[in-house]
Amino acid sequence: CRAGLLNMKLAQEPCYHEIITLEQYQLNALVINDKCYQVCQGLAQKLHNGLCRLALEYLYLAVFSLCSKDLCLVKNINIRIEYLKQHPSVSGERDSVYVYICYSHNIRANHGPVML
Repeated sequence: CRAGLLNMKLAQEPCYHEIITLEQYQLNALVINDKCYQVCQGLAQKLHNGLCRLALEYLYLAVFSLCSKDLCLVKNINIRIEYLKQHPSVSGERDSVYVYICYSHNIRANHGPVML
C-alpha cells in the first residue's frame, strides 16, 4: 500500500525518471486497482498532483485508464438493494417515474418544449 505511494513520490523526482524501468512503472500503475479504496484514492491524488505540477512524465497519465470503479459499483448496488428491501413501497414508484420521463421526452421530441 504505502510502497505504491512512495514509488509515485520517487517518480516525481527528475533524477529517477531514467532509473524507473517499465516493469516498475507497470507494478506501480496496478496499485490503483487495490482492494482498499483509500489506497486507490491516495495514489490517484498523488498522480493528479504530480501531473498538474508537471513533475511526472506524460506516461503516467495512462494510469488513470486503469482506474476501476468496481468497488464503488458493488458497494452502491448493495446499498440500493438494502434500501429497497427496507422500503418496499419505493420500488413501485421507480417504474412510474421512468414512464413519466419517457412520456414527457416523447412530447418534447414531437411537439417542441412543454411550458409548465
